[in-house]
Amino acid sequence: MTRRSEMTTRSTPAPEELPRIVRAMAVVERVGNALPHPFWLFWVLAAILGVVSAGLSAAGVSVVSPSDGETVTVRNLLSGDGLAMAVSTMIDNFATFPPMATIVVVIMGVAVAERTGFLAAVMRVGVSRVPASFVVFAVAFAGTVAHVASAAAYIILVPLGGLAFRAVGRSPILGIVVAYTAIASGYDASPIPTPNDAIFAGITTAAARIVDPQAYVSPISNWFFNIASSVVLALVITAVTRFVLSKRPDLDADPDAPDDDVAELQLSPRERSALRRAVVALVAALVVLVAVVVPASSPLRGEGGSIVESPLLDGVAALVAFLFGLVGIVYGTRVGTIAKPGDVPRLMVEGLKQMRPCWCCSSRSRSSSPTSTGRTSATCSPSSPPRRCRPPAPRSSWCSCSCSPCSPW
Repeated sequence: MTRRSEMTTRSTPAPEELPRIVRAMAVVERVGNALPHPFWLFWVLAAILGVVSAGLSAAGVSVVSPSDGETVTVRNLLSGDGLAMAVSTMIDNFATFPPMATIVVVIMGVAVAERTGFLAAVMRVGVSRVPASFVVFAVAFAGTVAHVASAAAYIILVPLGGLAFRAVGRSPILGIVVAYTAIASGYDASPIPTPNDAIFAGITTAAARIVDPQAYVSPISNWFFNIASSVVLALVITAVTRFVLSKRPDLDADPDAPDDDVAELQLSPRERSALRRAVVALVAALVVLVAVVVPASSPLRGEGGSIVESPLLDGVAALVAFLFGLVGIVYGTRVGTIAKPGDVPRLMVEGLKQMRPCWCCSSRSRSSSPTSTGRTSATCSPSSPPRRCRPPAPRSSWCSCSCSPCSPW
C-alpha cells in the first residue's frame, strides 16, 4: 500500500505555478479587501493627522504662505485650541466642500438619463452598428464615452461588449475584457464633459485658492487633453487586443454558443423613435444655448465678454444636469419608463441613493438567480426589493455587488 501510494503521488503532476504578475495582483487584491470601509478610513486618517500635527507643532515647524508672505505655524489639533477649531469648523468644512453640491446636482440629471434607458440605448447603438474590423475600437472608444454614466458604465457597457463581439463571430469573453479595460483604464478620459470634470475642477479650484484667492479652474480645462486621451487609449486597447489577446487560444469564439442574446443589441422601433426625439431635443437645447451665449452682452458671459470666466462655466454642472435630464425625460416619456411627472423626481432620488453605502451579497448563489426573462436579479440590501440589472445582461452574467446601477425593472 505504501509503494502504491508513493507511485500515485509521483505520477500526479504538480500544479502549474501562476505567473508572477498574477500572484502579485492576488496580493494587491488581498490587501485591498483587507482595508476597512471608507467611513472608517476617514477617521483613521483624521487620527493620523492629529498625531502628526502634534509632532510637527512640538517641533516648531512653520512655513511661509505664498499668498501673503506670512509665517504659518503648525497647530496641534490634539490641543484645546485645536480641538475647538476642529469642532467649530466641522459643519462649514462639510457644507462648503466644493464637489458636494456639484455631485448632487449632476447625479440627479444623469440619473434620469441612465434610469430611463437613454444611456444604455446610446451605447447599444454605438457598439452594434460597426463592421467586424472596427468592433474592438468601437467598444474601447465607447468605454471612454461611457464615463458620463459614472459607475453604471460597468453594468451597462460590459455585457454589451460581450454581445457586440459575439455578433461578429468573436469571443464574448474578449469583448467583456475590452469593455471593462476601456472603462477602468480610461477613467474620465472622455471626448465629452463628464460629471467628474465638474467635481475635479471644484477640488482643484479650492486647492489653488490657497495660493491665489482669484484662481479658477474650469470644468472644461482638461477637455482637449481628454479628447486626445480617449482616442489614444482606444487605439492602444485595440492594438493590444489585435496583437496579443486575439492570439490566445482560450479567447477564440465558440461556434456552438447560442446567439439568441445578440438580438438584445438592437433597439425596438419605439426605442429608436425615442432616441431620435431625445437627440432632436438635445440639439434644440444646444442651439438655444448658443444663441443666448453668442451676443457679447449675453448675461451668461463674464466681464469683458469672457466665456472662460463666466456664469456659463460657473454653472456648467447645472447645465450638464439639465441636458441629461432633458434627454432622459424625452426618451423615458416615449418608451414608457416615465409614465407621469412624479416619476422624474423619483428617478432623481434613486440616483442620489448611490451616494449612500449599500451592501450586496458577495456569494453568487445568494445574490443572483436566473429569472424567467433570462436576466438576473440581485438583492442590494436587506431592506431593498429585488432588483434587476439594466440593460438586459447575457444569461450567463449576474449583477455584481453594486446597488447604484441596478434599478427596479
